[in-house]
Amino acid sequence: MSRIVDHPVHVHNFAATCCAAFCLMVVIACGGCNRNSVDIAPVRGKVTVDGKPLAKAKIRFAPTAKGNTEPGKPAWADVQSDGTYRLTTHKTGDGAVVGEHWVTILNPDEDLPQGVPSFSRLMLPKKAQVAAAKDNEINFALSSDDVKKSREDAR
Repeated sequence: MSRIVDHPVHVHNFAATCCAAFCLMVVIACGGCNRNSVDIAPVRGKVTVDGKPLAKAKIRFAPTAKGNTEPGKPAWADVQSDGTYRLTTHKTGDGAVVGEHWVTILNPDEDLPQGVPSFSRLMLPKKAQVAAAKDNEINFALSSDDVKKSREDAR
């Protein structure tokens, strides 16, 4: 007579142990998945042309690469009616990657203050520096001549 051995408790314990081990490996493997590999610092400022606020523009800070490293995500802001902006990289108003940045100003609706030369995109020749562990205030006081020289179509 053959005897059937049934071990449902042992099979259940083995499956639960395997599942727990797999979940632990996933948590360990993804431990850094949602973390920023670069430091972010708050950045705010004002954009003016000939002393007039450059309202409704958009400003972008694009981090420069250092060697073979990924420079990080660019930061953006809408310039407010008074010319002020506050940069966002991941969360609203969190700032920009610490380090050196190329700065671009976009004018999406061509509604410029009186006397400011028309442009759709300004690529500023001077890089901006974002410092760690401080609230960075970076202002751009441009002249009409600066706008003429920095227009993308003038290059």
